[in-house]
Amino acid sequence: MPSEIPLLGLGTWKIAKDKAQEVVYHAIKELNIRHIDCACDYGNEVEVGRGINQAISEGIVTREELWVTSKLWNTYHRQEHVLPAARKSLQDLGLEYFDLYVIHFPIPLKFVPFEVRYPPEWIHDPTTPNPRIEMDEQAPTHLTWKSMEELIVLRWGIQRGTSIIPKSSNPAHLAENFAILDFTLSEEEMAQVSALNKNVRFNDPGVYCAFMGGAIPIFN
Repeated sequence: MPSEIPLLGLGTWKIAKDKAQEVVYHAIKELNIRHIDCACDYGNEVEVGRGINQAISEGIVTREELWVTSKLWNTYHRQEHVLPAARKSLQDLGLEYFDLYVIHFPIPLKFVPFEVRYPPEWIHDPTTPNPRIEMDEQAPTHLTWKSMEELIVLRWGIQRGTSIIPKSSNPAHLAENFAILDFTLSEEEMAQVSALNKNVRFNDPGVYCAFMGGAIPIFN
């Protein structure tokens, strides 16, 4: 992947499906564009992916030379929906990884299953007499971010040869924690996560026992 996000990129919002492959391919081949901005909500990730992969298959560019961004849609903010939504976008694009995956809007909406409507857009159920937006009050944005970050940290631990033991009392979240074997982090990404080290331990009796009358340090 590029060391930095390219300052100039191709936006794919509102590019018609029947034009998206051609537009993306042309931008990469003729205009030397290396940053493609996508999203589930744009409804054209399949066609955008075809343009990207056409350019790659013809040797015009390698995947590593591209920066591909996609976005988590509002209906997938619950922790158990983050990974399936990311996988769906990757599948549609025909790619193995994103260079950047962000929350589209910090607006959690009620979940709409893929098989019901995809992309689900803003209205929860457009078939009702009074179609409207329905918020999901049980999906605060900070937990959505936490879920996205957790997947990266768990994968980092696996790749560095550390045994990881994530826990959850939520079966769906537990399954999400264990579904980290179908993507990898690059050497650069591994180094970036490792560089976040602050030499802080969160289960250190030398710290929390101090509130019980005496610290019992076991780490140097």
